[in-house]
Amino acid sequence: MTEQVITATCILDKPNDTWTCAALIVRNSHYIADNYKVFNTPDYTHLRNKIRTYLVKAKVRLVKGTNTVAIPVYIFGRALRSDHVYHGRPKSARAPVRRKYSSSRSRILVRNKLYWLRRVQEVHGREKARLFERQVRDYCTQRIINPNHLMSLMALETGESFEPTQPNKVLNRGKVWRDDDINDQYLDKLMKTKHGWPEEIIPKGTYKRGYPYAFGLIQFKATAAREIGTTLRSIYHANINQQFEFVKKYLDKKGVMRYQRIDQYTLYMLILAPGKAGVGLNDTVYAKGTEYYNNNRSIDRDNKNGITKKEIAYRVDNYIRRGKRYATTLL
Repeated sequence: MTEQVITATCILDKPNDTWTCAALIVRNSHYIADNYKVFNTPDYTHLRNKIRTYLVKAKVRLVKGTNTVAIPVYIFGRALRSDHVYHGRPKSARAPVRRKYSSSRSRILVRNKLYWLRRVQEVHGREKARLFERQVRDYCTQRIINPNHLMSLMALETGESFEPTQPNKVLNRGKVWRDDDINDQYLDKLMKTKHGWPEEIIPKGTYKRGYPYAFGLIQFKATAAREIGTTLRSIYHANINQQFEFVKKYLDKKGVMRYQRIDQYTLYMLILAPGKAGVGLNDTVYAKGTEYYNNNRSIDRDNKNGITKKEIAYRVDNYIRRGKRYATTLL
């Protein structure tokens, strides 16, 4: 009897990358049930590892670019949709499908809840929170990011408010952007100064005279707005769902796709200090005496070697733990 196989396609940036190929097959194959495509769940991880093990043992040759691979159906097991073949047996012989709300899946359902989502629902309502959950899950699945990590980082940056206009109380200190129409006039000059503020172009004032110096889900600045090809006005007046689209563009611009699997610390470093995202846990990110150190002095726990990545990681982990209290799902 001929072994039944399923043909799948994956596009790789480098040859013989079995891990990425397996992840792409799980995410993109229409033969696989949707509940197996949720990143970082037991079902997803188990299936991805089974596919990767098969690719390694079968010595499947993967090249840079588009690859088409044939995988036996027994590798997928119960992950196959109900309208496809399961182990070559007729439909009546398949294992029973577990219902979504059965007690056997209670532990998996808890793990599928999205951290901090209940807080988003309290602030923005059920409909916007539901769309926001879908946006976060879809993006994190494409970029192989834990969605709970990204949610926790946005909670950290907004002080748990998830307000798109939330200003940074430390950074702003009277600094404002007056109008987006004159961005081109002063941004170049600002980039030429080391840490200075071009007061002759933008006098200090209150928020009523312009936009906060840093605000939003990941504390956007004027330089960040320019990098992603938009204006502060567009970011500031966007709702939470619209502003998350700018968050996606910013993370992609900073190179989140370079990582096969990015941890919560490196992800936060792409937001806080993109140039030092690859440093070690004990390396200094901001030295004492610098403006960046003064702006983030609360992170320094031992008051010794400036701010290290380990101290930043402590704050990130704290928000991830706190986010469990607001975990829920609206999908």
